[in-house]
Amino acid sequence: MSSRQHPNPNPHDDPAVGPVVMAGVVGTLIVVAIVIALVGLYYRTSDEFAQRVNQQTNADLQQLRAGQLARLNTARWVDKQRGVVAVPIERAIELTARELAASRDGRGPWSPPASAPAAPSTAGGAKP
Repeated sequence: MSSRQHPNPNPHDDPAVGPVVMAGVVGTLIVVAIVIALVGLYYRTSDEFAQRVNQQTNADLQQLRAGQLARLNTARWVDKQRGVVAVPIERAIELTARELAASRDGRGPWSPPASAPAAPSTAGGAKP
């Protein structure tokens, strides 16, 4: 058998290591720089967005709270045909306390009625 070798058509088939490594390092540094820039941009814009949302939400909550306080502290008709009126909350508490005191003879709403039967006692060792 003859040991004849084929001639290499391209004598420069191995790339030079230095330029390949340099291109890899430079490419990696560029990718890292882009990622850091994007992360910084993301956090800056998300903080601005959160501030805008919070400012809007605070204004909405303040407006809602003012409306609720106005409804609690003013008298108004709820249903004029049926004679239902909303009174300020402090006045409603006062009227409810006065009505409760008059209807219960000074007892609170947690007191049992005067005619409630006494609960059976199991004292004395009686077995059921």
